[in-house]
Amino acid sequence: MGNIRSSSRPSDYCSFPMKQLLVVYFLLLPFQWALSPAPGIDLALIRIVTGGIFLLWLASGLYQRRLMFTGGLVASALLSLLFLALGSVLWSENEVFTYRKGAFLLSFLPFFFVLSDAIRTHKKLARRLVEALVFGATAMGIIAISIFLAQFVFGVGQMVSYLLNILPWFLGGAFGEAVIAHSSLLVNISGVTVLRASGFLPDPHIFSFFTGMTASLALGLYWSDEKRSPRFLLAFVILLVADLLTFSRGGYVGLIGGGLWILLLSGHFGFTTKHLKQLLVLLLLVGTLLLSPVGARLLSSFSESDGSNQERIRLWRESAVLIAEKPLLGLGLGNYPLRVKPGAEYREPIYAHNQYLDMALELGLIGLELFLVLLFIPLLRLARMFLTHRDSLALAMSTSLVVFLVHALFESPLFSVHILPLLLFLIALGVSYRYDDTSNE
Repeated sequence: MGNIRSSSRPSDYCSFPMKQLLVVYFLLLPFQWALSPAPGIDLALIRIVTGGIFLLWLASGLYQRRLMFTGGLVASALLSLLFLALGSVLWSENEVFTYRKGAFLLSFLPFFFVLSDAIRTHKKLARRLVEALVFGATAMGIIAISIFLAQFVFGVGQMVSYLLNILPWFLGGAFGEAVIAHSSLLVNISGVTVLRASGFLPDPHIFSFFTGMTASLALGLYWSDEKRSPRFLLAFVILLVADLLTFSRGGYVGLIGGGLWILLLSGHFGFTTKHLKQLLVLLLLVGTLLLSPVGARLLSSFSESDGSNQERIRLWRESAVLIAEKPLLGLGLGNYPLRVKPGAEYREPIYAHNQYLDMALELGLIGLELFLVLLFIPLLRLARMFLTHRDSLALAMSTSLVVFLVHALFESPLFSVHILPLLLFLIALGVSYRYDDTSNE
């Protein structure tokens, strides 16, 4: 898109400390802290850090007269989506909601250009960033599993009180209060109330997105490692167990979607005896899970008598009617809750339980189309890279996107400080990652 060069300057301007900053950024991504500068307003520190990294990248590029805005059609779709979101203030019922959500997007979306340029410039950086992300996620997974197990020692009530006391430190005062008021930390499994795994993230559903997407990457690191290091396999197991303990049915369906995607692409090369053995182990694992509380939770996803399923279907039907009213541009960013509940507070968790419906509701079918371009072009490029070069890490990256795509049919995670940077990272990988990234410096 944009390209400002100078042969008199060194070409490698995205070097130290930028590479180290990005490694630390993704290592600490699961661990968020927030400020509360004013009553009712929280500011996640990651928004400041992300904006600071982008400005550093921008200033460095301008100084060295080498500024690269890469990404082609994906970058165009991202900028168009950002302009549409900010411009929707012109037809929004509540401009304040639009400004606040628009500021959130403005904090993160330009980060795509930093990641895309850094990955394109440094061949080994992609793997280093994936490793940092997986190790950070694994640490949070261990914390979440430990808290989950602690309920059987100290009791459910004691552990819920513990979480509700510490979450405001990580989420901010206002957001912490909203999470406490609308907590989804508990679930009833076969008549037993259980505390769900969520770590220090806002709720089990966001945690399930994070662990499901990073578990795929951990498996890719293991597959693509020449030494088959057990640390990557251990990370995958920890993240998978943590995801299962969220008891998020959408998360389970996302994992199934990711597994089917791997089978679909791997089947292109034919199935060997080794593949059949792995498939048998997988089927045994699935059979075991179906007999466990995890299986009971998953099977309830298909029950018409389940109250949450009935409510979700009602919301989807209601959303379709609202989309038909303003199909092209939508209601305006952040304004869907006001159509459901006039006078709703900004942080009330009112959404369509479907990221694609939420996008169409607030930014119209135009916004939805731009969003799908952002996701599917990187997905198809990574899939083609695996089919062409049998690059296991590319397969894992595409699987992580598939986990998001499928899980997003049931939840709306886009405005999460944990999920949006992760999603932008995957999109940047889909644009700039190269097959020789793991073998060359």
